[in-house]
Amino acid sequence: MAELGSDNFDQELTLSLLGSENEALDQIEAAIKRIEDGSYGQCEDCGKQIPESRLEAIPYTALCVRCAAQRKKATNYKPNEEALALGPGLG
Repeated sequence: MAELGSDNFDQELTLSLLGSENEALDQIEAAIKRIEDGSYGQCEDCGKQIPESRLEAIPYTALCVRCAAQRKKATNYKPNEEALALGPGLG
């Protein structure tokens, strides 16, 4: 019984990691498209320039800090790699 539970946990963890990797790849591909069309560094929501420090921390981000915070609040955001990468003072 315990072995079955461990196998299920391993499967769920693997699927979760694959989903995170796919999401990261999608975000990177979208950032490349923004570079190509000249909109990289501009917030998708408000249109303001994203600070260089944020782009250095999260090169694939499409949102300024204010708009990202608003989306987090609206979607009951749970911390992920992006939030952890922000570090103190950048989130």
